[in-house]
Amino acid sequence: MISFKLYKEPYPSEGKSAYVQKGLIPVINGLNIDLCEEGLGFGAPILQYKRDFYFPGEGKILSENNLKLMCKKFVFNLIERNQKETNNIEYFSWVPSRLVNSIYKSNLGYFYLYLWEKLRRRIHIEDKISSTCFIKVESKGSAEAKFSYEQENGRIKIEVLFENVDTKNLQQIYICNELGGGFFTEYFDGSGLKLKSAQIRGWQTIKSDYAVFYSPNLKIGFKVIIPIGLKGFMGREVFSPRHSWSGIILSSPPVKKISYIVKIGSFENIRCVNED
Repeated sequence: MISFKLYKEPYPSEGKSAYVQKGLIPVINGLNIDLCEEGLGFGAPILQYKRDFYFPGEGKILSENNLKLMCKKFVFNLIERNQKETNNIEYFSWVPSRLVNSIYKSNLGYFYLYLWEKLRRRIHIEDKISSTCFIKVESKGSAEAKFSYEQENGRIKIEVLFENVDTKNLQQIYICNELGGGFFTEYFDGSGLKLKSAQIRGWQTIKSDYAVFYSPNLKIGFKVIIPIGLKGFMGREVFSPRHSWSGIILSSPPVKKISYIVKIGSFENIRCVNED
């Protein structure tokens, strides 16, 4: 049986995303383990402005009822920069990340970055491209996420409100649905695409109205229904226990509200195509 947790702190504080607030985190009862690893959970929002991506660095639990409604407030006061960890923002430290994001989208570029990251971690080399940190800055406002769980069918209704967000120079909104890459090693979607383990890279455009990550060991999967008008991207990275995620991200131009559905459960439960 699965239950869920929301935390005021950025728990679990693992790897690169240690300082970023997490969304709804599924927990397997009895085993006493969550399924998040380095991922951000379900429903964690990120804002893209003209120069920086703003991540939620502070959170507040507005209401919590495991079987009915859970609400969390996310405050966008973290930016990621390509520099060694410090409170001072270095000039042009935003440039490398933009270059890496462009390279990352191509197969050849991703392969190069993947090999370099593995080599760098093995021989303990630091560089400007790989050295990143989150820096606390003035807030760009907040968003409220509401999670409603229907235990009988494993469906989670997620609604994220962006009414209190600074819209000046806001270009894109992302909502992350990321769990542990060590757990969720298989992917499929409505286009017929099926991938396993190292075949899955990040990020790739989803050409379907739903996408699924599945754990053959735990026999549990999660399925994200992609609403009309939103784009979906999927990916997976596993370099170490501290850098391990499998995720489906929704992308939208600036809006006041985004609503969508996630299903979690057995393969039989999530493979159904038709969803309300």
